[in-house]
Amino acid sequence: MQSGATATPAAPMRIDSRIAGTGSVAGLAALLLAACLAWLALRPAPPATAHDAGPADFSVQRALAHADFLAQTPRPIASDANLRARDYLLEKLRALGLDPQVQSATVTGGANQLTVAVVHNIVLRVRGSALVRRPPLLLATHYDSVADAPDAAGAVGALLESLRALRHGAPLRQDWRSKAAARRAC
Repeated sequence: MQSGATATPAAPMRIDSRIAGTGSVAGLAALLLAACLAWLALRPAPPATAHDAGPADFSVQRALAHADFLAQTPRPIASDANLRARDYLLEKLRALGLDPQVQSATVTGGANQLTVAVVHNIVLRVRGSALVRRPPLLLATHYDSVADAPDAAGAVGALLESLRALRHGAPLRQDWRSKAAARRAC
């Protein structure tokens, strides 16, 4: 301020009632919109059923049907249950029009004792349509389980359902492979 000048008090701000009313409505609308978005984001998703998923879509229900079959009993290597699981996988893969191959190998392992076993891995490859080949997409899991826990059934179910959805979808440009190992370490 220059010397000799007097300060004049600022005029009080006048708020037009129309603007204040619009702000209140806009604020209320924004709050309502935020509440609706929060509800949509936090509400539970409807369960997926076989009816919800089309032929080219992944279906949780179809994957769980495979898992339920495999989880009925443990599938240790060289057991009848392991053989039944392998036959089940081969049947389902062939039903998809795939050409699975069984690769047998002798493996050794064990932390406290030496274990030697013959395992039977299921492998397949589907060629993509691309002219330039890149490394194939690999889908893999193991299908055996230890004697006291029928593990990997869910992973096998997801693998089978993923392969089914891929087969029913648009042709893939990239090659893909699948491996269902008869032993976790394979």
